[in-house]
Amino acid sequence: MKQTTSYRNDRRFLGHPLGLGTISGMTLCQGFANYGMSSILIYFLYATAAEGGLGFSKANAAQFISLYSTLSFLCGILGSYLADRLMGIRKAIRIGYFIKTLGYALLAIPGGGVPMYLGSQFLLLMSAVSMGSSLDALTGKLYEKGDDRRDGGYSILYIMNNIGAVAPVITGTIAQMMGYRVGFLFAAILQGIGFVLYILTEKKLFGDTGVTPDDEAPADEKKKLIGRLIAGIAVLAVVVAILFKVGVFTPTSFANTVSTIAIFIPIIYLIFIAKSDKTTAQDGKKLKMFFALFLCNSLAMMVWNQSTGILAVYADERVNLNFFGFQLTPAAFQTVPAVYAVVLGIIVSTLWLKLGKRQPDAPMKFGLGTMLWGAGPLFMIIPFLLFSPSEKVSRCGC
Repeated sequence: MKQTTSYRNDRRFLGHPLGLGTISGMTLCQGFANYGMSSILIYFLYATAAEGGLGFSKANAAQFISLYSTLSFLCGILGSYLADRLMGIRKAIRIGYFIKTLGYALLAIPGGGVPMYLGSQFLLLMSAVSMGSSLDALTGKLYEKGDDRRDGGYSILYIMNNIGAVAPVITGTIAQMMGYRVGFLFAAILQGIGFVLYILTEKKLFGDTGVTPDDEAPADEKKKLIGRLIAGIAVLAVVVAILFKVGVFTPTSFANTVSTIAIFIPIIYLIFIAKSDKTTAQDGKKLKMFFALFLCNSLAMMVWNQSTGILAVYADERVNLNFFGFQLTPAAFQTVPAVYAVVLGIIVSTLWLKLGKRQPDAPMKFGLGTMLWGAGPLFMIIPFLLFSPSEKVSRCGC
């Protein structure tokens, strides 16, 4: 079935197609769930059993967080390919959101320990395998070529995602008062709300958009792809388990191995696309430009993934959490970037909408954003210069 639905004249959601309202709601719920879970996960990993945690070392906990981010990125690449070839983005979103809800719910099971943690991480990665970037792809399909509302639409989703980043304040407080499991349950409920919102509105608002894969594989090839995928995951899981069992892998060596492999897999995938018979000469030129954007994104994500765990431990150990008489949780600090993102995102989204065709092109925006992202960690030099290792930073209200 080819897409026949047109959204050119649909401006019912802030000047955008109404379907963007559903996607915005899903993004908001997913942002709440993801930020809420990840903000307390590292503390859950290194908290003692008496504190309701799993008792890993802080170094291992930070590595596990970084490892999950890396694997999630790689699984997302595979998920986007599978949605394009097997399921179509609509079904991919449906499956991915459901699995992700279950993944968060596993963390909420009392007494689940390490097995439930590993099961949760597996389901969250399988969600990425199922869905990839399908939600972004569905957003893009709401706009026809040349529609100057498109960048504004993505800016709205960026804002919604970062509004969801207020969750660390909530889940951090919940974890402190009622335990980590209740905080994870909060994340699972919010992810489930996003799933229900999609189920209730997808047929009405999206019509036939994204129902069939854009590059659907023949029926016999689909069976082969599914079989290879299942066999590959099973073999990989067994091999990794054996290597851990015999002592070849430790958490550190495994994280380093995956991080190294992660450098090459996306590059190999881009070469695979470039060599495909379906890639025209014009597509090849665009792919070269895309490689530059991909490189920028990789560097930005490298900064983000490394800083997430490190800054979380830093907030717990080195920051004075007394703020004008209020005792903050370390997780609350992960909300600060979201506040900036929402404020600046609203300004930028409005600016793009006002500029219309005069706005900078996507590569220019991407380049500027990458430079600003790379400059962010430089601010962490300041507290190291001002405070000795034995001092607590941020003395507001003490």
